Amino acid sequence: MVLPVMIDHHHHAHSSYDKEAKRLLTQRGSVWCWIWTAVGLWAVAAAAGESNGTKAVYRVVLGSPELVLDTVGIVDAVEGVTLEQHTPQKSGMVIAQDHPWEAGMYFYSSVVQTENQIMLYYGCSGPANTTANFLCVAVSADGITFTKPTIGTIEYDGSTANNIVWATPYGPQGHAGTGWSNAVLFDSAPNVPPAEKFKMLFDTDQGEFAGRELLVAVSSDGLHWAQLLMSTSANGAVVPRTNFGDTCAALVWIERLGRYAVFGRHDSPTVGAVCVAGDSYGNFRQVAMVIEATHTETNHHGESEPPVSFSTRSFNETPTVVFHTKLGVDPGCVDYYNPSPIDRSGVTFIFPAATRHLNQPKKNGTAFPSPYTSCRTMNDGMLDVRMAFSRLADPSNATFTRVSTAPVVSRGMGSRSPSTGLFNVAGSDWDAGMVFMATGIVELESEPWHMSMYYFGGQVTHGFEAYHLGESYPDAIRGYGRLKWRRDGFVSLSTPFDGSVGSVITKPILINLASLANMELRILLNVETSVSGQVLVDVMVGSEGLPHFQSLPVVGNSVQATVIFNASLVGNANFTCGVENQPSAMPDQVDVTLQTDVSAAVRLAGDDGLRLRISLQDARLFSVTFVQVPVGSPVS
Repeated sequence: MVLPVMIDHHHHAHSSYDKEAKRLLTQRGSVWCWIWTAVGLWAVAAAAGESNGTKAVYRVVLGSPELVLDTVGIVDAVEGVTLEQHTPQKSGMVIAQDHPWEAGMYFYSSVVQTENQIMLYYGCSGPANTTANFLCVAVSADGITFTKPTIGTIEYDGSTANNIVWATPYGPQGHAGTGWSNAVLFDSAPNVPPAEKFKMLFDTDQGEFAGRELLVAVSSDGLHWAQLLMSTSANGAVVPRTNFGDTCAALVWIERLGRYAVFGRHDSPTVGAVCVAGDSYGNFRQVAMVIEATHTETNHHGESEPPVSFSTRSFNETPTVVFHTKLGVDPGCVDYYNPSPIDRSGVTFIFPAATRHLNQPKKNGTAFPSPYTSCRTMNDGMLDVRMAFSRLADPSNATFTRVSTAPVVSRGMGSRSPSTGLFNVAGSDWDAGMVFMATGIVELESEPWHMSMYYFGGQVTHGFEAYHLGESYPDAIRGYGRLKWRRDGFVSLSTPFDGSVGSVITKPILINLASLANMELRILLNVETSVSGQVLVDVMVGSEGLPHFQSLPVVGNSVQATVIFNASLVGNANFTCGVENQPSAMPDQVDVTLQTDVSAAVRLAGDDGLRLRISLQDARLFSVTFVQVPVGSPVS
């Protein structure tokens, strides 16, 4: 599904520019000519804004992809393109139930990538444990084949020969719903003590689900853990409030902010949304975020720095709800939890689980067999995975953009029995009942053009995902699968693939010239075109809206397509929209001297910065990256 992307209207001349651009399109009858002329008009309007002190420059980090999904980042304005959400490819199950303590394998999970291996953590439980929920681990060198190491620290059924790394005690209510192990973080923050390199949130209930506390454990190797008491809260909890757990709460280091964020759950029904007549149980979960308070510590040099131990960090008490049921968009029976956040390329993404609550008997009803009758509430439902993103420009009032209501990870195919609530084991996919995203993302050496995420799937629904389900329904399959994403391919700016043309204009871009000595500056595009489509890039310097470099067409499907420019037209101040100079005709109709280095344009632009004008036809643009390579390096 695609949604319109609006032009950034802080340039006050846009409305008149739009009318003039459409008039020129009608007069000249050339789509490419219209884009180039219209952007020239836009540049004049922008120049007028600069004289009033409204110019905003954008500093890029060399080698870091700039995602083109909003006007908070590198993009300043767009025309004729839409924001498109993409989905990953399911690559099969990588972890299956094959031990007794995994009979109650459940969906709270996370994946981390260390210097030498990938570690996938997942909730597990079995009939022999009656006092705690377990956290298990599987490890992999390639992210595809996982093994379950023997840790030897937590006892199950009289033996420690298992892959259990942590046990979260049940609360006073005495069953697994009163305590969970949550997401694990391999911490990339600066100055992290070795003993705290791994961090894991867990929660436990003080009784009747009214006092759930979010706590933290730390580890040096990800296998042996100890609780860390926070010195900034009276009870040692990470977040000084209750009822922020009962989800796979996750701790994330936000590098651009220099702070941590905790994503958890906030319960508050959407007013006006009703599941069934007379029953408002249908929605109450919301994804929420608590941001770390600003640091005030200083070292002996008087420079600001984070505290050494995580235990000295403090978090705001009031959560910010970032994803919830929307009236007029979501049915009243749907709510969201499991934030599954990742922070990548300057953008924070979340992958909430959408839960469709089923109309069902209440506790002690007779239509559903055990173990459902032991559940405390009407909490059955099917789940799939959604997506939203934010740059956290204002962490205290974060807004997450939902591109589409469509799932990014759908349930497998199958049929559910109305009498048992289970999916037909032989005739259903292993993930037909529910899918639930693991927190974290990794990159595999064998797949440099992809990213991998992992997810829980099962032939069961949420209410039947009880801690003792494996005892009652041993044939119901569940496990963990791998997802292959295009690298930085969550969202793109796309044209409709009907021959029409769109354009993307960047903010004025500043690049550190000192770092370019004896190096060449190149522009890489993460882009996909049809064979009849193309992408053109113009590097513009000054306020006239004329190109300093004009590219040859980029055609193909690549995560790092090098933009090649026609050096014969460098600095062509007399450029017009004549047929002889149309970008699509340049290779055949003018003399072409090829070059990839745009550092001369950076020097010429100076502190005013250069702009990119990217024209797309039957194409998708995911990101733009500036890279420096030794002069004369081969084109990738």
